[in-house]
Amino acid sequence: MPFMTSHGFGLRPSSSPDYPSHCSMMFVHAFPSRLDRRSPSVRRLVVRARRSDRRDRMPVADPSVAPEIVVGRAESFVDDHLGDPDLRLRRLASAADVSVSTLGRAFKTVHDTTPWQYVLQRRVDHASELLVSTDRSLAVIALDAGFFDQPHLTRTLRSFIGKTPGQIRSKRDDLDDPTISRPV
Repeated sequence: MPFMTSHGFGLRPSSSPDYPSHCSMMFVHAFPSRLDRRSPSVRRLVVRARRSDRRDRMPVADPSVAPEIVVGRAESFVDDHLGDPDLRLRRLASAADVSVSTLGRAFKTVHDTTPWQYVLQRRVDHASELLVSTDRSLAVIALDAGFFDQPHLTRTLRSFIGKTPGQIRSKRDDLDDPTISRPV
């Protein structure tokens, strides 16, 4: 303890309930060259510091926020970042100011689905609209809708709606063909 106090770590303040973790984190960051990382006590110190750092960044679930509000925040974030292939659940939960598990419960309550299934459904809907309304290549549409590549788009469309991009596009072409009679 004399080493700690002589280097500005001070004594345990009464207002800080997580003082040991905070102190560990400060020590690890302040003196990385002095640490023997093979030592079990230093390993425990590093693990404690990392856990504390993660806890500080996790949003706290607010039970007073209605699931509809949480889902609304997440939906607007998805709409704004639909083409981003790096859209992750942690980013989505962070945008809604809740934890990943709280976001999952809110989506189950409101949509009876998971947040990731909602994101995929929005991407499928967007890709289907682009397939029907534009003549862009499948690769460009896949990237615009947030898929990694054209095969990823094809697999997802087939699993969600049972059709390939070519079948969706040919349906559009059938609608544009004046020689096909349609019931009135």
